[in-house]
Amino acid sequence: MCTTAAASIAGMGMQLFGGINAAKAQRDYHNANAEYLETMDQVNQQMNENAIDSVQRAAGMQASEARIKGQSMTKSQKAAMASRGVSNSFTYQNILDDSIARSEMDAMAIQYNADVQSQNIRTSGKIQSAQYQAQAAGERAAGKIAYSSGLLSAGTQFANNFLSFSQTSMGRSGGSTTTSTPVATTAGPSSYRFTVPTWAEMTSLRNRGVKGWL
Repeated sequence: MCTTAAASIAGMGMQLFGGINAAKAQRDYHNANAEYLETMDQVNQQMNENAIDSVQRAAGMQASEARIKGQSMTKSQKAAMASRGVSNSFTYQNILDDSIARSEMDAMAIQYNADVQSQNIRTSGKIQSAQYQAQAAGERAAGKIAYSSGLLSAGTQFANNFLSFSQTSMGRSGGSTTTSTPVATTAGPSSYRFTVPTWAEMTSLRNRGVKGWL
């Protein structure tokens, strides 16, 4: 096979190899995007958990402060009413019970608001997580499609190039550039054509004793 034919086939092979690498690159690109989205999902989930912990800690401190404030108010009320000599009356107990109830209601309201806020964070986090997961799945699917399409395109291009090459004279002859050249001679009124024999044919004729131009 001549150098030109070998170079043509090598070029087609390199083009096929390049197409395969391009398909892999597209797949890796989409997979990298999917991994990024999955990482962002994990980060977002951790941030939401941290936010919930922060809300609950703050609510716990505020609820404790409300209860402590209620207890302090109760003590002040006890001292004030004791100084007036009404520490054993029915009204005295009602006032104390009311102060304790109010402080507990404040603490419960603080905790309720914190729970609602925490639930909102969880709900929003689940929605964001679902979006991240859906986008990541879409990227991986796109990567598989790009890879398959790239391989199909590269294979089809290689087949078309090889078919075109095989239909050329170089492809049909297997890359050989040596051909028999017909030689025309004339003798008298008529003419005939013959081809130049190959070196093996000439050697065979010479060994059989054929003379002449051999």
